[in-house]
Amino acid sequence: MDNHRLDIAAPQMLAVLAILATEHGCTLTAPELIGRIWSDNPPTSAISVLRNHISALRREFDAYGGAGAGFEWLDSTQGGYRLCLPVRFDVVQVEALIAAAEADRRSGAADRAETKLGTARSLWRGDPLVGLPGPWADQERNRLARLRSELGEATICVALDRGRYSVAIMEAQTLVAAEPHRERWHELLMVALSRGGRRVEALNTYRNAHRVLADEFGLSPGPEMVRLHQQLLAAEPPRYAATKLPPDLADFVGRANLVHELTEMLGADTEHRRAIAITGMGGIGKTAFAMHLAHQVRTHYPDGSLYLDLGGTEERPPSADMLLTVALRKIGVGPGELPSDATGRMVLWRNTVTDKRILLILDNARDVDQLTPLLPGVGAAAVLVTSRSSLAELFGARLVPLGVLTTDEARTLLQRLVTTRRLSDEPGAAREILRACGNVPVALHIVGARLATRPHWRLTTVAERLADEHQRLTELTLGNTSVESVFRGSYRLLVPELARAFVLLAFAEALELSVAAVAALLDRERAEAEQFCEALVDHGMLQTPKLGHYRQHDLMRLFARKVADPAQRRELPQALRRLREFYTAPPAGPLFTGERDGTAAPGTTLLMTERRHG
Repeated sequence: MDNHRLDIAAPQMLAVLAILATEHGCTLTAPELIGRIWSDNPPTSAISVLRNHISALRREFDAYGGAGAGFEWLDSTQGGYRLCLPVRFDVVQVEALIAAAEADRRSGAADRAETKLGTARSLWRGDPLVGLPGPWADQERNRLARLRSELGEATICVALDRGRYSVAIMEAQTLVAAEPHRERWHELLMVALSRGGRRVEALNTYRNAHRVLADEFGLSPGPEMVRLHQQLLAAEPPRYAATKLPPDLADFVGRANLVHELTEMLGADTEHRRAIAITGMGGIGKTAFAMHLAHQVRTHYPDGSLYLDLGGTEERPPSADMLLTVALRKIGVGPGELPSDATGRMVLWRNTVTDKRILLILDNARDVDQLTPLLPGVGAAAVLVTSRSSLAELFGARLVPLGVLTTDEARTLLQRLVTTRRLSDEPGAAREILRACGNVPVALHIVGARLATRPHWRLTTVAERLADEHQRLTELTLGNTSVESVFRGSYRLLVPELARAFVLLAFAEALELSVAAVAALLDRERAEAEQFCEALVDHGMLQTPKLGHYRQHDLMRLFARKVADPAQRRELPQALRRLREFYTAPPAGPLFTGERDGTAAPGTTLLMTERRHG
């Protein structure tokens, strides 16, 4: 009621109001209210007392809202009572903030998580439901106490992630004092003290916990507390074995055989594990595939799971030294324990994780050089790498190049996003949308999300807009996500000669080109043209269906045409003329046998135009 405070002193009356508020809009019968206030043995006068409380509440409402407000806001209906006022609870906001903070923390955004938890803590003022009688109030106090403990634990975890050990220690001490029988609080306090350089106090925490558990409950410490104690005795920095993974996609589809094969490999009980490198063009779903695998097998890695974005498509990706620092901090190495030089940090990283049963997800690697310092070496740690680079030089790794989804998989994904009914109502339009998206997951997600949030749009209209190649990339945009921005991250890594080849290939009106045809188009020697093509394949920007033949995905082709600079456009007519002459020139002898088998047979005319490409 805005900021107006009702003048209610009677605890039972407050309990009645609180119960009705938590059941806002629902009718509670008199027996239900009596049971929540007096339990199973209410006094004989309970119904009269309840009615008096209802009347008193209505008078308070009348005093605030005017005559008649009491009966309007506190309704009598169907043998019970219902509060009709709008109600807002701080506790609902606290629960939402804790969940959002945990999602931020899993994605590595500990700073955002800390801000959200700070907001949640500011909403918690004093003890809840003080003085309210009855079993309902007791249950709510217990529930809210658990929520406050959950808030405290989340605060400790984020403080540990951010190296704020004094904050983590104070919060853990508060939880230990409130619930000395909870091993979890003692464990967190041991970790926080150890990371804060207070190893002796961490050992004392273990001894105190051991005494409390033994004297009061006849119990011994659990395996996690024992493990932490052993690490402290061995002077090892305790590692906080937490799963720090982005969430799995609820609508993940496809690649079932590959998922089965790789989950078996990752879940196998072996001392030596190979790195798995998932590669492919931008937007193909590499990160989603890696996250899906990680969530399938994370229970096989008791020492935890760790996600690290290497920022490989950024203009200035993080250095190996910075990435090693972030990785070491995430597994619990304190600032004072970090070696001063990059080599020392790499050695510490490998010594720390190689023999641990830990799952590392190294996402978005630029190339093997950036990746190598983070690889733990041969041991029990498993590594999932994603990259737009082919990572062909990552010897010993299992290379997994991802292609586009099959048509059935693409349809299933779109169906999950848009609903089966809408696709069935316009099957032809659905097929055209799939074709325009080229079965690329990021394009399908964009179209699916737009259709899902616009339930009255017809699929036919969307298909017609996507059919316009000049506007297709513009249509494949949603907020800050677009197919064009995904591809641009790869394009800006190309040296000028590769960028030129990438663009000119896009204007050849051919589904596939041989090396000889590419050499003519680029006006380069055949060996050099092949080197360019193979480099583009390694960048995930060109496909090689068979040795010596190359093609671009339709969406990549549209992107290449869009980013062509003025110099490349000026060169285009001559480049297309060279390619046309290559296909139309008569064979000069055996040397040319098989060199014109792109999309045109030897001696035939390749259908090309010199129309002005926008």
